[in-house]
Amino acid sequence: MPLPAWKLDGQAYAVADRAACLANFLWETEMSVKIILAAFIAATPVAAAAQSPDPNLGRNLAANCANCHGTNGASTGGMPGLAGRPQAQLLQLLGEFRDGKRPATIMHQLAKGYNDAQLQAVTAYLSAQKPN
Repeated sequence: MPLPAWKLDGQAYAVADRAACLANFLWETEMSVKIILAAFIAATPVAAAAQSPDPNLGRNLAANCANCHGTNGASTGGMPGLAGRPQAQLLQLLGEFRDGKRPATIMHQLAKGYNDAQLQAVTAYLSAQKPN
């Protein structure tokens, strides 16, 4: 049974010859088209990876909170614990810090570094943790 064929620039190629066909096409094409095609090919895997959510995003972002608020938000004193607090409460507090409505020494600067999806992820993670 013959391999299925596909056409490019009027020439038929067997499926097994796709790489050779692409190489030939790139060799004979203008540099600007090559650059655009290379950029598209390079960006394709990144776009696909950006669409799949990271299941550990909340945990990874919460690691930034550990210096002051304890591992997994379970404070050992000094700073308030974040573990086990309702997510809505944590989102409200972070929003107030980010908007400058709540006084802070550093939290307003830290909260501005996260987008809404990241704040959702970190607060979901922290609210699911067990407090001390």
